[in-house]
Amino acid sequence: MKLYQGATSPFAVRVRIAAYAKGIDLPTEAPPGGFASDAFKALTPMGKVPSLRLDDGRIIAESAVINEYLNDACDGPDLLPADPAERARARMITAMTDNYVFARYLPLFALVKAEGKDSPALAAGLGEVRRGLAALERCVDGGGHAVGRSLTLADCGMAPALYYLTEYGEEYFGVADILADCPKLQALWAGLKEDPHVKRALADR
Repeated sequence: MKLYQGATSPFAVRVRIAAYAKGIDLPTEAPPGGFASDAFKALTPMGKVPSLRLDDGRIIAESAVINEYLNDACDGPDLLPADPAERARARMITAMTDNYVFARYLPLFALVKAEGKDSPALAAGLGEVRRGLAALERCVDGGGHAVGRSLTLADCGMAPALYYLTEYGEEYFGVADILADCPKLQALWAGLKEDPHVKRALADR
């Protein structure tokens, strides 16, 4: 297997966290021909990173799906809880992170560049991000992991999101502490950023 990635992509970070947690030696490289090349677009459905190339040449795209594949196909600890309802909660948290936080947060970088920090659209966008975070606050556990007491795919999905939110919020958007109203998410991030797999994946950026 090999992972086509951009090292700084938060979605690649989540795959590296899962691979490190599983104990997988997962080679990584830039897309063949470059990120916008026809060669790479011919390999993967949307021409986006990360994309996982299997040994037989098949491609698996979308970071959350790649993590599910690594968890199912590879040896190492199961990164989902044993209980079916808790497994579903871990998957739900990942989907909510993508749909209600990342999908609303990442476009704000282009928006603030175009319109500035005083943009009404930026304020509205940050409000949407906060609503997503408030929903996640209701779903995660109160300790250092999102579900239960060990690293799960939910943590793999959330860790890079929490990093981007806390690392860049003040510099780009003038928001000093976007997690101020989310004590459980604060505790979660405090635990995750000390996890060795999370630390390694972020350092590899």
